[in-house]
Amino acid sequence: MVDVTNQVGLDLNLATSHEWLFAPLQFISGLGPRKAASLQRSLVRAGAIFTRKDLLTSHGLGKKVFINAVGFLRVRRSGLTSSSSQFIDLLDDTRIHPESYSLAQDLAKDIYREDGNDDANDDDVLEMAIEHVREKPHLLRAVDVHEYAEQKNRLNKKETLNDIRLELMEGFQDRRRPYVEPSQDEEFYMISGETEEALSEGRIVQATVRRVQAQRAICVLESGLTGMLSKEDYTDDWRDINELTDKLREGDILTCRIKSIQKNRYQVFLTCRESEMRNNRFQNHRNMDPYYHEERSAVHTEQEKARKEKELAKHFKPRMIVHPRFQNITADEAIEFLSDKDPGESVIRPSSRGPSFLTLTLKVYDGVFAHKDIVEGGKEHKDITSLLRIGKTLKIGEDTFEDLDEVMDRYVDPLVAHLKGMLNYRKFRRGTKTEVDELLRIEKAENPMSVLLWNIS
Repeated sequence: MVDVTNQVGLDLNLATSHEWLFAPLQFISGLGPRKAASLQRSLVRAGAIFTRKDLLTSHGLGKKVFINAVGFLRVRRSGLTSSSSQFIDLLDDTRIHPESYSLAQDLAKDIYREDGNDDANDDDVLEMAIEHVREKPHLLRAVDVHEYAEQKNRLNKKETLNDIRLELMEGFQDRRRPYVEPSQDEEFYMISGETEEALSEGRIVQATVRRVQAQRAICVLESGLTGMLSKEDYTDDWRDINELTDKLREGDILTCRIKSIQKNRYQVFLTCRESEMRNNRFQNHRNMDPYYHEERSAVHTEQEKARKEKELAKHFKPRMIVHPRFQNITADEAIEFLSDKDPGESVIRPSSRGPSFLTLTLKVYDGVFAHKDIVEGGKEHKDITSLLRIGKTLKIGEDTFEDLDEVMDRYVDPLVAHLKGMLNYRKFRRGTKTEVDELLRIEKAENPMSVLLWNIS
């Protein structure tokens, strides 16, 4: 902002007539919010300014501030001075510093003479010389600055002379590129904060589910863009799914591939289908060196990474829950953990259904495990921290609990008591269904008059 403001300058007389033009004054070198506000009040009271020197004498700028700022403050015939006949130095409307005015005047006079004009000694002719060279910039372009500085014994001022020449040619020129209306693509990437390389068709992205409907899920990407996931794009076996609400919940985090981008609506369409995640047609070669070749296995690194990410997404997100029965483990790890424990032992773990669910894994018997969903309620789905904490209510079937201790006391402990009673029952038999069926047939053969033809397995 400072660079551009100093490059284009600030027209003091025009700003005095239209005070909103004073807004960039604070960015002029040497000023700031306080000095700019003070100078603005002084200029508005005066109504007009006719020379830069008045900034030092009449408007209270200190010498150091004046030296720093004066080259970027334009004094020209504008605003209330546009109809005034009072003299205004043309050099006050350039970025040439007052300490170098004599160099600029000498350069203008010499060019004016060489162009076949009268001797430029008095002030009127000097003004004509400056106006003459500004109106005919080709005369300035023809000047060899090094040679001119050598002739005038001013080689130590060669760089300053070159800056003066350029400023007389194009004073206060705005060197920024002209404004061009952004294309739809440019507008999309500016607003989303993404780049074409990071957000394009085929890219792998993380999406958080915000709302689930029967036929589609509405997600949000890390950039804030809306992602649409239809039932057909959720899995290759989508025909086996009645509604997406059976598979997804708010807060679920999915690894997806961008299927298409609707830039005019700031939406992306996503797919989680394994066939699409593995598909190599999305391989992006734009950033590859044309002479660089990879082996086929390396080319598919991105696809393999996407597959692994999706497999990991099927497991769980670690939860911030502290309880003796809770562990951040998968279903397989829970079974392994309980495999050498007694029947009736249990563990509570995160659910693969998302952060609004927990799973109770109970060892029923050797090799037999039961998994029961616990639905969490009272969560703020827009707050990821709230999602990872335990819900305010817990529900198993139709029963509602306040915390995990109550789940253990009212649900798990009675269940385990019934389980142990069943295992200790005299009619209980160890073995598979086939083995128990065979045992029943043997007992029936030995006791054909018995009417009790059942066992528990």
